[in-house]
Amino acid sequence: IWLAIPSLKIAMKCKRKFVTLQSDENTPFICELVDNLPTIISDLEPHQVQSFYESVGCMLNDKGPAVSIDRSAILAKLMDMPNRTWRVIMDQA
Repeated sequence: IWLAIPSLKIAMKCKRKFVTLQSDENTPFICELVDNLPTIISDLEPHQVQSFYESVGCMLNDKGPAVSIDRSAILAKLMDMPNRTWRVIMDQA
C-alpha cells in the first residue's frame, strides 16, 4: 500500500503528472487515489494519513493548462470521510 501513497516531496515536484491524464491511464491518477481512499489509508498511522491528505492537496493545487479535473468534486470526495467522522463526533457531543 505504501507504494501507492505519494510522498509530499513527490507530490510537489510531480503534481501535474498526478492530475493530468497519462497515456496509459483511463483517468488521472488523483481520481484513482481518491476513489480508493478507504483502502489506501486503512493501514496507515495517523501521521501517514495526514501526509497523504497534504500530498493530495498539493496535487489538487496544480493549475496548469492541461489540468481538466473537477477539483471541487475531487475535493468533496477526498474530504467526505473525515467530514462524516466529524459529524458523528459533533452529533454525540
